[in-house]
Amino acid sequence: MNKPTNTQTILVAEDDASMRKLLASVLQQAGYLVIEAENGKDGLDMAMAKKPVLIVTDNFMPLMNGLDMVAEIRKDASWGSAVPVILMTNISDMSAVNKSLQTGGIDYLMKSDVELNQIVALVKQRLGEK
Repeated sequence: MNKPTNTQTILVAEDDASMRKLLASVLQQAGYLVIEAENGKDGLDMAMAKKPVLIVTDNFMPLMNGLDMVAEIRKDASWGSAVPVILMTNISDMSAVNKSLQTGGIDYLMKSDVELNQIVALVKQRLGEK
C-alpha cells in the first residue's frame, strides 16, 4: 500500500472535539499531516495560511459554518478555487447538499452513514492516490 508523503497537509474543521480528534488520528495514521480547527472562522484562517491539499469540514460549526467557510476559500483563485473539500454533517437536508455542491464542496457525507476507513479512502481518491 502506498502511503502519502508527510508533506501533504489536511485541514480538519470540526467543532465536536472527539470527532475532530478521531478524524485527525485516522488521517495521521494514513500518513498525512493534519491541522485542526474547532470552528469555521479558525478553519478559514488556517486554510488560507497553510493551504492544505484537502479540507474535511463539518457543516454546522460556531462562528462560521462549513458552507460559508468553503465559499470564502473558493474566492482564492489560485489555491482555494480548486482545493478538494469533504463536507460532513448530521443533518440530511437536501437543500444543504445542493448548496454545498454549488459552493464547491466536492463531497457531502452524512456522519452517521460513513465509516472512518471510507473517509480515508475518499481522501486518497480525491488526492489521486491508491
